[in-house]
Amino acid sequence: MNDEMLGMRHAALYVKNMAKTRQFYEELIGLSVIWAPDPDSIYLTTGRDNIALHTAPEGHVFEGGNLDHIGFLFRSSAGVDAVYETLVSAGVGIHKERKQHRDDTYSFYAHDPDGVLVQFLCEPNVAAAENGSMTD
Repeated sequence: MNDEMLGMRHAALYVKNMAKTRQFYEELIGLSVIWAPDPDSIYLTTGRDNIALHTAPEGHVFEGGNLDHIGFLFRSSAGVDAVYETLVSAGVGIHKERKQHRDDTYSFYAHDPDGVLVQFLCEPNVAAAENGSMTD
């Protein structure tokens, strides 16, 4: 790997309803807006990565495509549980319930307002590496 590369830290999604999708990522998931250059584009961040939301162009088909899911990594399973409770309280349907996997990863899945599958996970090895490099 190139020493300058930090990893995949960005995703961009087309959305049907900007206000509803912004609410999901900003208010329910807890991302912060870093830039909203116009009514059809908004960029949000966790502080270490970002996601761009763009209003889909007229006629855009939301079916199919190559995207399986996007994921948000948490420092601990408690963080995963906290966002799970937030989503359930907000009436967001859970796609796959919380599960402790054989590799000790802990996660669950939910759909955002446009049907994008989002995984919320704690992967101990990655979390340990991230925790060691974070300065909070």
